[in-house]
Amino acid sequence: MKKLVIPNDILFERVTAMLDGGSKVIIPTKGYSMRPFLHGGRDNVELEKTEEAEVDDIVLFKYHDKYILHRCIAKQDGKTIIQGDGVCGGTEICPPGKILAKVTRIMKNGTREVDPRSEKMLRKVHLWQRLSPVRPLLLLIMVRIPRKLKSLIGLYEN
Repeated sequence: MKKLVIPNDILFERVTAMLDGGSKVIIPTKGYSMRPFLHGGRDNVELEKTEEAEVDDIVLFKYHDKYILHRCIAKQDGKTIIQGDGVCGGTEICPPGKILAKVTRIMKNGTREVDPRSEKMLRKVHLWQRLSPVRPLLLLIMVRIPRKLKSLIGLYEN
């Protein structure tokens, strides 16, 4: 199967137009910054337009002229503090009006749908956030351990 690569600026211009028109939009994920919950090149997300995010929402926002999909981790002085689940250091501060959409559904590997705000998912997210001091080591292990071993110990999700 041929893969069509569209530059982000062109893709997100169309995505934002569709969101502004009231449509929900499904896009593929890219990169590693949302691991272990989203795997770039494997998972897809459904986006719905919003300008305001709640803590724990995964949001699409524009930051320094780049479109980024990360999680809202706090609200402070009217601004949203955002960080990728796989980011072990810094955060982004998103002023009002820069959030474009939130994730309403995750399609894991094209086979399984996950509600990003389900009780089960949020329990995993909160545990992951509490493991902040050892997250770099855990991420390294997740990348280095063979897939079959990950399945046996419950680290790998289809």
